[in-house]
Amino acid sequence: MRQSLRFARASSGLAAALSSAPKTPAALRLSQLAQLRNTCVTAQPLTFVRQVRLNHADATKTSSESEAEAVAPARSPVEPPVDGSTLVDHVAGAPGEESVVTPPVEEGEEQWHVPRRYRRKDKIDLPLNQRYDEKRRMVFPNRLRDDYGVMQWNATTLRVRYSDSDKPLDLPTLFLRDGCQCPKCVDPSSGQKTFSTTDLPDAPSIMSARAMPDGTVEIIWHNDPLSEGGKHQTLLKPELIKRWREGDNTTRGQNIPSGPMIPWDRAMYQALLNKGWCRVKYKDWIHNDNAFWSAFHDFCRTGLLFVTDVPEDEASVERIAKRIGPLQHTFYGWTWDVRSKPRAENVAYTNVFLGLHQDLMYHNPIPRVQLLHCLANSCEGGESLFASGIRAAYELQQTDPINYGVLTRYDTHYCYDRNGHYYHARRCTIVEGLPGGPIMTHWAPPFQGTQRRLSGPVQPSLLRWKRAATAFQKTIEDERNMYEYKLKPGECVIFDNQRVLHGRREFQTTQGSRWLKGAYISPQVFAAKETELAHRLGRRFIDKDEIMAWVSQERKLVRDTLPDELKEKVNLVEEDRLFEGAERLHKAMKEELKTVNNWRRYLEEHQSEGEQAEVSQ
Repeated sequence: MRQSLRFARASSGLAAALSSAPKTPAALRLSQLAQLRNTCVTAQPLTFVRQVRLNHADATKTSSESEAEAVAPARSPVEPPVDGSTLVDHVAGAPGEESVVTPPVEEGEEQWHVPRRYRRKDKIDLPLNQRYDEKRRMVFPNRLRDDYGVMQWNATTLRVRYSDSDKPLDLPTLFLRDGCQCPKCVDPSSGQKTFSTTDLPDAPSIMSARAMPDGTVEIIWHNDPLSEGGKHQTLLKPELIKRWREGDNTTRGQNIPSGPMIPWDRAMYQALLNKGWCRVKYKDWIHNDNAFWSAFHDFCRTGLLFVTDVPEDEASVERIAKRIGPLQHTFYGWTWDVRSKPRAENVAYTNVFLGLHQDLMYHNPIPRVQLLHCLANSCEGGESLFASGIRAAYELQQTDPINYGVLTRYDTHYCYDRNGHYYHARRCTIVEGLPGGPIMTHWAPPFQGTQRRLSGPVQPSLLRWKRAATAFQKTIEDERNMYEYKLKPGECVIFDNQRVLHGRREFQTTQGSRWLKGAYISPQVFAAKETELAHRLGRRFIDKDEIMAWVSQERKLVRDTLPDELKEKVNLVEEDRLFEGAERLHKAMKEELKTVNNWRRYLEEHQSEGEQAEVSQ
């Protein structure tokens, strides 16, 4: 009966070791069990034991069969040390010495190449708990303390093993050769490739690879077809290697080059305006580069910006938008008018109250930036409303994490079906980037479509979403979170349609008029402008640790500005989390202790059986 010894990784308090190893084959197996029990009384973590599996039926095998099985890589029975040391000493090595073992390399097996200065004549040991590829077993230790630890390559892959990580970075040779940025491969003036990927072999051959003093990785290719069969050099910048190592998804959705977002409430945004943030004159936006980039920086962090002293003509909104990039065309056109009219095809073209929402949730892609230029606003009412969806998401996350989780998982249907235009999309209300950080929201009740299959098993899900959506709506419509402002003629508001919600108060059409000229900018155009801002700020890639620090700052900023009653609710949520974590830990410890006790009884029973077998022989 085959049993697993995974209990050893959790054991730390069993009693004394068993007696010395017997000589018979059956007793030899019991000796191995005894040695493993020895490990249970040590204070060192023995995670390697989980790879060892014993078969009680194998106790009848001969000694020669056991020795033959010992070298098989599929099963690794633990042999007793021949020098009298304990099993822990045998595996961990002498004090102060790194324990490393290399598994045997079979004939015909693919070899990893390594620079000469990393090669060793002696057999290299690999810890038993170190996982390795069955087909590529040439693994080298992390004892070298340079930037890249060890570099290896074979016919298809370049492996970079870091000194501070057990996880290597494997890069296909075809990927590396195809991405070469040298002047021979990429035209310096146009930035376009001078060859096609189909011109390369399936597995370009590496002659050598090394890390240069500045962290750049140099690769020399052998028999390169684009170099007429000669050598070719590829240089990989350290920031590019870092990006590959951390994964391409190190930024939150789009590039965020200017620091953490500011999840503002009404008081916080008003304070920013008083400091000179989030407001710029039209002439400076159009003609002054320093003023433009400063204002665009504010917009990236807050998602809401006002342009003043705008000429009162219909083309001004297009000029303001094109300072960021080309307009996004929709079925409304390149630009559109927000005016009250009968039989309106959009609720925005009426004079009724329009709650906080985001535009074109049914469109793909959703416009990232929206501009509204005020040409007339002499009616009574018609004040514009703005709220940070990111702040509302953070508040819900801290005060009501269950409903927050529902809004990150359940989709909502949005649709538009008028005048021959039919659009439909499904989107979550809250979208997260890195764990713990909301990056955008989707909220548009006027354009919410009918949820499908309202009966049957979907009904509980719809009810759960409805309750969570109610909590979110209550948060965004809280007076302390809404910034209210009545636009004046000659003012243009720019807001992030994926982070900031907008609405308006009801207005009277009997006296005066209200006319706004609008335009959209797509996510890709906005991301390109963000990248240009990143270059100007001297920062192209943002590592994961920095973004997680930003998320912590944003969460803390929201918590510090919450009312006292909500702060108490946050404290209760954190206490519940701590209690649940302690309860789970206590349960896990009880289960592991139960497993250890079961195995202790198993060892004792088999020890007595071994002693009886030895006496009978």
